[in-house]
Amino acid sequence: ALEAALDAREKLDNAAHVTWFDVVTAAAFKVLAESNVTHAAIEVGMGGARDSTNVLAPGGLAVLTNVHPEEHAEIIGPRGVDIAAEKCAIAATPGATLVTAVPRGSPEGKVIEDILGKAGATSRFLELSDNLSLVETNVAIANAVLDELKMRNQLPLGAIEQLSLRDAEQALRGFPGRMESFLNGAVVVDGAHTPSAVRKVWSELGMGPKVVVLALGREKEAGGILDVINSDKADVERLICTQVSPSGPYLAATELSEVARSRGLPTSDDCIESPIEALDRGLQLARTLSGTTRLIVIGSLHLAGVVRPILRAKEAETGRALANHSGSQ
Repeated sequence: ALEAALDAREKLDNAAHVTWFDVVTAAAFKVLAESNVTHAAIEVGMGGARDSTNVLAPGGLAVLTNVHPEEHAEIIGPRGVDIAAEKCAIAATPGATLVTAVPRGSPEGKVIEDILGKAGATSRFLELSDNLSLVETNVAIANAVLDELKMRNQLPLGAIEQLSLRDAEQALRGFPGRMESFLNGAVVVDGAHTPSAVRKVWSELGMGPKVVVLALGREKEAGGILDVINSDKADVERLICTQVSPSGPYLAATELSEVARSRGLPTSDDCIESPIEALDRGLQLARTLSGTTRLIVIGSLHLAGVVRPILRAKEAETGRALANHSGSQ
């Protein structure tokens, strides 16, 4: 499938404008079609109006969980209404339905309703409380999608008709980089990379002392994220600024540390370029500060990808040490 997509790319006059994401998306769709897949959950890459995934058959069902005014604003923004217009266009075809938690009365909600109405599509707005946790919000959205499928007589045979909060929480326990717990809860890894997403994570974490290892992409809203981490209820005792890599679309640890200091965060001298060394420093600090201090690694799914195998190895080492101790008694 990938070879076929690459061959098709080479035959185009404007092949230089076809991205690697375009090629991989085309290959994935070819595999799904050849496998006679009837239902698929497809994640949009960026935006919607000009995204590679916007080639699927019209009249489908789409989900817009929210609109972050700070996410990819330099490409599909700059304002929240601009981002909403780009994203909702994934469902701007006759007969399509968009399920969204964006408030109907907000500027973004009004834009969504206007664009989809003119396209002959339907907007289903979910009026959800701001006090819901991230998991509760996602469960409400998922159940609205199930309702829509049921009304369309498109619910897959044997599929659940409603998702419970308990089932969702159990599923998330094994989801990489999303409130993922290591070392008996002493470390939590999450890829949240916008102020609103980090705020949701903090509400899930609850009170208690924390050491934070943070790395961000260069285009992310560092100031907004750091303001969340520095809020009164965050309980952050130390912040370690790091970077995923010295090259690529990543904010340098030194730049992140400068922003953190301007926000009054307790960074001290903990600006460590190597994410592996930053993780080790974070573990050391968490153990030193108190027995209840947790280490939170956050800011990038790429950072999560770096630290996860190391934490898994540490868990294995701890398990072997406990087994050897039990065997020697």
